[in-house]
Amino acid sequence: MLFAEGAPPAVIDPTIYWRPAGTALAIVVSDALQWSGAEPAPFLAAVRHVDEFPQLFVRAVITRLVTSLEFGRRDVSSFDRVVTVAESLAG
Repeated sequence: MLFAEGAPPAVIDPTIYWRPAGTALAIVVSDALQWSGAEPAPFLAAVRHVDEFPQLFVRAVITRLVTSLEFGRRDVSSFDRVVTVAESLAG
């Protein structure tokens, strides 16, 4: 997604593949926590009505971790915070 001040977000690389409806939400929350340093509490409060969110969030975090490793990023310690949130959701 691209973000520009004064313009709506733009999707530049759509992937035509069926996923559960909450998948995109889980990816956006995961990325906000990981890359923008957002606090998890407001996000988790906003998505508490999505029953499958915990499982989808864990999947989103795993996907980002694996992708980072596949593309040569060996230091994944920056994922510690988002992994902790995923573990708390997984119970």
